[in-house]
Amino acid sequence: MTGTAMQTIRERLEALARARRTHGALLDERRTRETAFQEANEPLLTSLAAAAGVVEQEEAAVRAMGLALYTETGEKKPCPGVSIAVRTTFDYPTAEALAWAKVTGIALVPETLDVRTFAKVIAAMPEKPAFVKVVETPQAQIATDLERALAGAAANDPATNPERLKRRSTHDVMNDFPEVAP
Repeated sequence: MTGTAMQTIRERLEALARARRTHGALLDERRTRETAFQEANEPLLTSLAAAAGVVEQEEAAVRAMGLALYTETGEKKPCPGVSIAVRTTFDYPTAEALAWAKVTGIALVPETLDVRTFAKVIAAMPEKPAFVKVVETPQAQIATDLERALAGAAANDPATNPERLKRRSTHDVMNDFPEVAP
């Protein structure tokens, strides 16, 4: 290696060493500040974690109750702020699906089943192959803006808004009296 090349690499090594020192000092400063922040805000951070846990528990309870109401009534909007989305999936033996893909030439990646394409093709078919079982899984969704959803519910509640009674459809009224509903 020539003297010039040695000088150039030595300069690069020195620049690298300086860059590593700067980077290390900045990392140390960040750790120091993060520790100081954690210590100064410990009560807030503890409360925040506890509140997040309560939100998680309440959301799980609301979802479970929404799914129970959906199961009981079939209503996809069982109450204001909660809606039910039904997710459709397909259950099938992989070997039979691969054989079908080979015969039809659909959803086939060289000698393997393209599961995503297979699901899309099956979803679009009016009649599914006998080996495919359609599985529908309801999932409860909670409105992001619950205050708005609950306020809208109060406006549509006949007990708190008598005008709502005047706007009800015959279908709504017939649901009040299931024994005479067609």
